[in-house]
Amino acid sequence: MPREHQQLIRLEAFGFAYYVEMVSPLYSYYAKRLYEPGVSRLLNRLLEGGNTFIDVGAHVGYHTFLAAGLVGNRGKVIAFEPDPASADLLRRGRDVNGFKNIVLEEVAAGSADQQAIFHLMESGLSSLLHPRVRVDEVLGSFHQETSCRTIDLDKYCFLNSLHPTCIKIDVEGAEKDVVMGLQKTICDYHPYLIVDLHGLTNDEIVFQLQQCGYEVYKVKDSGDLLPAFEANYCDDLEFTVFGTSGEKKKRLENR
Repeated sequence: MPREHQQLIRLEAFGFAYYVEMVSPLYSYYAKRLYEPGVSRLLNRLLEGGNTFIDVGAHVGYHTFLAAGLVGNRGKVIAFEPDPASADLLRRGRDVNGFKNIVLEEVAAGSADQQAIFHLMESGLSSLLHPRVRVDEVLGSFHQETSCRTIDLDKYCFLNSLHPTCIKIDVEGAEKDVVMGLQKTICDYHPYLIVDLHGLTNDEIVFQLQQCGYEVYKVKDSGDLLPAFEANYCDDLEFTVFGTSGEKKKRLENR
């Protein structure tokens, strides 16, 4: 069961409604400005009716709902969110918006089917990794360890006959394991990849994508893409990268 929500508030963006807690440190990001503007603008360029979008680390559903509107009734959105509280808010938003094309999976995505320890946080920073900052100073007092099921993403895509157009990954430092669990899907379908990096294995993940034949770009707030050779990944601990195959990059440039 999710913990009890505190001071729940409804917000709107891109024509959809979503829910956050006013006590969350992330509230100001959602309420006062466009949340992750580069990713939001990029999704508007990438997705169209009938596409399949996978949101790994969907939190309260902000990008899940944006994608659901873009892919339409013929498309499909799969949202992975193992934090019970966040998943509950995502479910509320899905139902209020009337989205029938969203599948919510309350498990963590990775490279194996197994049980793992999951670190619950009150600020949207829940992760399979231990908190990167001191809970009492930055994120409030709530920190709880719980058992969590993780699934092999390649296996999940195969069993559900998914051919993803785009996959967004934001799992607070566990991105490397998620990308490892997508190797066959990446090779077979070359989906667009949007990966939030958190300073732990940044260079490894960029190299991992390049080894898969992807061109890697840093996503700017404008939604524009900065080529890897121009981006100094050491300058920022946290930023978003975009990966695409050469053929799909040409298609994107024509949009």
